[in-house]
Amino acid sequence: MKTQIKSVVSLTVICAVIAVLLAVTNMLTAPTIADNLRKEAEKALTEVLPDGTNFTEVDLTRYEQLPDSIEKIHKAENGGYVFQINATGNASGMVLMIGVNPDGTVAGGKCIASKEDYKAEYTYGDAVKGATLDTIDSVDTVSGVTKTTKGYRDAVKEVLRAFVLLSGGDVQFGSPEEIFHQNLASALPAAEGAFTELVLTEKLDNVASAWEADNGTGYVFVTGETFVALDANGVAVAGTDPTVASHVEAQAAILFASTLTPIDLTDLYASGAVHSDVLSASVTASGNYVFEMRASGYSKSNKYAPAEARHYIYFTVAISGEGEILSCITTSQHETEGYGAVCGEHTFFNQFNGLGDGEYTDIVITGPTAKITMDGYHKALERAFNAVIALKGDA
Repeated sequence: MKTQIKSVVSLTVICAVIAVLLAVTNMLTAPTIADNLRKEAEKALTEVLPDGTNFTEVDLTRYEQLPDSIEKIHKAENGGYVFQINATGNASGMVLMIGVNPDGTVAGGKCIASKEDYKAEYTYGDAVKGATLDTIDSVDTVSGVTKTTKGYRDAVKEVLRAFVLLSGGDVQFGSPEEIFHQNLASALPAAEGAFTELVLTEKLDNVASAWEADNGTGYVFVTGETFVALDANGVAVAGTDPTVASHVEAQAAILFASTLTPIDLTDLYASGAVHSDVLSASVTASGNYVFEMRASGYSKSNKYAPAEARHYIYFTVAISGEGEILSCITTSQHETEGYGAVCGEHTFFNQFNGLGDGEYTDIVITGPTAKITMDGYHKALERAFNAVIALKGDA
């Protein structure tokens, strides 16, 4: 026993000494690392903006909207800018210098620090050269280093948005998903940013999605690119364009009046007409079907293991009696972050709305493991459409 105690004490002392040595080493080397990074950044100014001269540093405190990832901005005498941004690929700490010409095109990109594995970030600057805010999403990522190059591309997109801001324009920062939720929060501030998406159980005219505030203060209906707030009684808030308000109120009334009747699937399970991945089914008075679905996802242990519950994707899908997806909402997923996990974002699954049987296979996620995610999602949708056929035939 005494020997065990001595061993524990010795190990504790050794760990403490190592921790102190690491802290001291970091304290001594941190200034050198920071100075080297500063020198690399200064050297990169004219590399990524060849036409730039007489650079002056921009006071970032004047632009509160800028994301924290943008660490420094230098303005050139010709009106171009160089941005230093901290990007995230497989790891954080990918420091990029991105030059933007006065016309809003990317002049060049250079990575000056990175913790990535395969070093694709040191050549990807050539791929983004010439891109604009309108074209950056069309720049291809690189197979095998998808997460690194996507992180680089996303950082360039933030830089181009920052350029618009510095040029006096109006712009939002973040991913499409983040921007979407920012718009929800702005439309109904009383909701305090907490919403639950409603299943569109009826075919609504020009309504892409509908959201209920978790605190009961109202709703937001998205029509086109307009976010329309309604109070708890379904009445458009003051200031809404009267024509838009009238239309959205009418569509909301249709949705709120819709009722669901559960369907017993026991016999259809037994006959094999409905797959067990259709967890439940309901029907509206107008003949639309709502299914709770289970799809086989990708295992974090890098094995395709659909039998394990933690690898399932769960989603709700509403399909009209005519065979059109009215609403598709992922409710739970355990896919790989940066790849298949995108299936849990509204801006992903909302793409299925309006599609018919077989038309959904064009909707994919790129990147390693994501094909398995999408194969599972597509197969589950196929089983939902098969269930519609079986239920209509059984009616």
